Amino acid sequence: MRKLTLTFLVIALLAVNAAAYDFYSSARGNGLGFSYMLLGNDPAATMYNPSVLGYNRGWQAQGVYSLLNDYEYSGLDESPYYGHFGVSLYRPNAGTFSLNTLQNGSLSDNTSVTTLNTIALSYGRNFARYFAGGLSLKYFKETNFDERSAFEADLGFSYRSSRGFIAAFSGENLLQSKLKSSNSTYESQLPRRERIGAGYVYDGATFQGSFLAAGQLEQSGFANDYNSALFNLGSEWWLFTDKSFSVGLRAGFTVGQSTFGATKVDYSAPAGGISFNYNFGFNDVRFDYAFNTYPYETSDGSSHLNHTMAVTFGWGGLMQTFNERHEPAPKPVAQARKISAKPVPVASQPQAVPENAVVPDETRSAEYLPFNVTTDVADLSTPDFKRVIFYLRPQQVVKTASWKLFILKAKVGNFNYEEGERWAVAVIDGKGVPPINVVWDCLDKEKSLVKSGKYYFILTAVDFSGQNYCTDWTKFNVN
Repeated sequence: MRKLTLTFLVIALLAVNAAAYDFYSSARGNGLGFSYMLLGNDPAATMYNPSVLGYNRGWQAQGVYSLLNDYEYSGLDESPYYGHFGVSLYRPNAGTFSLNTLQNGSLSDNTSVTTLNTIALSYGRNFARYFAGGLSLKYFKETNFDERSAFEADLGFSYRSSRGFIAAFSGENLLQSKLKSSNSTYESQLPRRERIGAGYVYDGATFQGSFLAAGQLEQSGFANDYNSALFNLGSEWWLFTDKSFSVGLRAGFTVGQSTFGATKVDYSAPAGGISFNYNFGFNDVRFDYAFNTYPYETSDGSSHLNHTMAVTFGWGGLMQTFNERHEPAPKPVAQARKISAKPVPVASQPQAVPENAVVPDETRSAEYLPFNVTTDVADLSTPDFKRVIFYLRPQQVVKTASWKLFILKAKVGNFNYEEGERWAVAVIDGKGVPPINVVWDCLDKEKSLVKSGKYYFILTAVDFSGQNYCTDWTKFNVN
């Protein structure tokens, strides 16, 4: 009897409330669970939490396909599927817009699965340094057995600190609209979900790791007679982030309980996945794969796997940085060649240096040795987004342990790390030898887009003995 009840429950949830499939919107999300609402960065992630768009830059295009198991649909030979295509576009000073189109149904000729088409228009924006908000408006159209439709809305808020702590809240289908038919009285409510979560992301020199936790409450059914309370733990790790080719690994586990009338069902579902990301210039292409199980057992007591694949293009990049690494300034070495003995001025404004000044002798403090690097700058900005590439060609062999590139509005007399951090518009850093190309997204320390105009940059480095190095100043323009 219990198996029969569970089988009926599965059929009822999938055939009647097909709208629940917008839960299966992302390969990365399927590999983590719904805690993906905390760090999503692709168009499909807006179906978990639209506020993640507030952290996206550039524009993206993504295709997702899920091969779902048949769950023993009424004994029929079903072939259910889920397809998704989405794009997102960032506009400076306006925010990020996203359009997602979704469809789920069955490829079988004789089917008991309704076909559901969904269109979602989303918007997200940073409204403070660490906070973002977002809104999605969705339209559902159900066909096959009857034509029913509904409008819905999602809302989300996210927090991402410079130290890697993240938190988010999202509400899905907040209006709890009903799929209504113009030809009959047959209607059902769209599932309403509230999610809240928190986590931590660490950005290392060659990897990025995250630990996530989130909870979800859901109400659905004809009269909210189906309820579930779920808890999800997830972790994602990106390796070789300093290389052009990086690999992402993720796993999640969800526990909880659902109730349907007097029937209670324990929920326990593992998930996992892998990604491959290739960076070319300041663009990325990423392939994601995930597997997960449906939350309920089939009548034979097994839990079959679902498989999800996605390809995402990011013009402007896909990898995100959550931490601002604050490294202590290396201590000066006694043997360092003294270039200038002038004290660092204490003033309310940086000390400007004349254009014809001898930069190596007058703007580098005593603790730095000359760093012989040929530098150049290319402004690749477009009307859609701004990008600047710094070309660095070392002319001497120095085995450096770390490096920092400071971007300022004016040269600073007696430059050192403290003054650089104080007056810099932006700072880009890394481990080891400086790369040949360094990309700047034209965002300042407050994550706001900088204004067009004249800027300067200077490159510093420290070797394994603690010796500091510093290049000359290079002037460039941001259009």
